Amino acid sequence: MKRFILCCALISASTLAITAQVEVGLRNNRYIHAGYLFRGHWGAEVEHSVFSETIGYQYVRIGAGYVNNVRGLAFTLAPFWGTTWNGFFWNCGAFAGARYRLPQGMRWLGVNAMVNPRYDSTIHYDTCWLAGLDFYVNSEICLVADYTTVPQYRVSEKLWRFGVRFTSGRLSVTPRVTMPADGRDRNTHLQTLVDFSYQF
Repeated sequence: MKRFILCCALISASTLAITAQVEVGLRNNRYIHAGYLFRGHWGAEVEHSVFSETIGYQYVRIGAGYVNNVRGLAFTLAPFWGTTWNGFFWNCGAFAGARYRLPQGMRWLGVNAMVNPRYDSTIHYDTCWLAGLDFYVNSEICLVADYTTVPQYRVSEKLWRFGVRFTSGRLSVTPRVTMPADGRDRNTHLQTLVDFSYQF
């Protein structure tokens, strides 16, 4: 299993072209990632957890995808496969998302949505989703809000998320507060999470 994952990562790295855009970053405080975007459309990414656990329970995910922008509508399709190093569980699925910033006169507002069909070796199949709004203050600051059932780790959670996306050149940082949409769920609590990415 470890050799398979390493081979996939090496194959992805070996296909890096001069025209590729490289991105590194952090997701939800817990996952570091590195990705390549070829000729503005085709991409590959490797993500690894940084849990306070032994290496065997760390999670690694590989994925590929396609991105495009048609008349202001940006969309992404990205299948993935992931597992813990000790094979405790594995999962696979895809992220299909779209983002649209409204035209002149409403440029301060954007909408986004995502569907995430996924299969887990223990939890089995689930279809998760996200719907959100972007409020652009200026070219560098954007208020973000969404409702999502996409898992932060493995299990689907119903969450409200609110944050601010700061953009400066090739750097993007988004601190967020997440809160359970279902107040009866005692396993979910208020959290502060940070995403960041840097493009080379």
